[in-house]
Amino acid sequence: MNTKPLVTVGMPIRNGGELLTAALDSILGQSYANLQVIVSDNCSNDQTAATIESYRARDPRVVYVRQTAPLKAIENFRFVLDQAQGEFFMWAAHDDVHSADYIEKLVDGLLAAPAALLAFGDLFVTGAPDGSAVPKAYNFSTEGLACAARMRKAAFTQCFHIYGVWRTGELRRIPSPTNSWWPDLPIMLAAARLGPSKYVAGPRFFYYEVPKTNLQRVQNQDYRARFNLFGGVLGLIGSAYSVVAAVGGSAAGFWGAWLVTEKQFRDLPGYLGRRLVRLVR
Repeated sequence: MNTKPLVTVGMPIRNGGELLTAALDSILGQSYANLQVIVSDNCSNDQTAATIESYRARDPRVVYVRQTAPLKAIENFRFVLDQAQGEFFMWAAHDDVHSADYIEKLVDGLLAAPAALLAFGDLFVTGAPDGSAVPKAYNFSTEGLACAARMRKAAFTQCFHIYGVWRTGELRRIPSPTNSWWPDLPIMLAAARLGPSKYVAGPRFFYYEVPKTNLQRVQNQDYRARFNLFGGVLGLIGSAYSVVAAVGGSAAGFWGAWLVTEKQFRDLPGYLGRRLVRLVR
């Protein structure tokens, strides 16, 4: 009898391509065996369906769902979460890989820290065709911080740890963001309102980095043909308020919206500098 809690891995995919096999192998080859792997195929038009079907045929832990109409990316992320049966949950992208002990050690970390909402390990970033990766210093842990301080740290930290292991019930309390630009930030702000993020040394997450413009990000997520930065910022601020307020009340929502606004003002000089360089060139 398996006494370890079930972990659901949700993989929202659109056109996984050649990188999908390595991502699936790294999940199904985990030392933690009690897994449910839900793959939501968002109307791919490449070999994704055939790849997933071949894995499902030989591993009963794989659940394959092919959407009948294209979803926004955040809707597909929410879909796999809503279908999850595990006590713990992890999002996995089609182009990221994990060390074999990733899920096991992160689950152990959460079991040892009942107050923690999610756990994440060591970050490596790659974009090279040969798969070479370099470690990236990533200080995301909010253990020991008060709620307001947790949210402040989350606001100014990249959201790589969204791909950690979560407590499913707590993550489901966070509503889906409404913004198309950086939709992961309101989620992480709301998570910081609910509880701390825990760092677990050892398990490795390999993030496949693909440089994109703001327009490309929005096109990939929502299939939109245009992007206006000012509108994107306003949408992010409004979404931060509504998502955080849903889990922590209006005061927490206003705090989340202010933190996002402050972040944009901090980033403005760098943005203007990059624009100037492009104009000069």
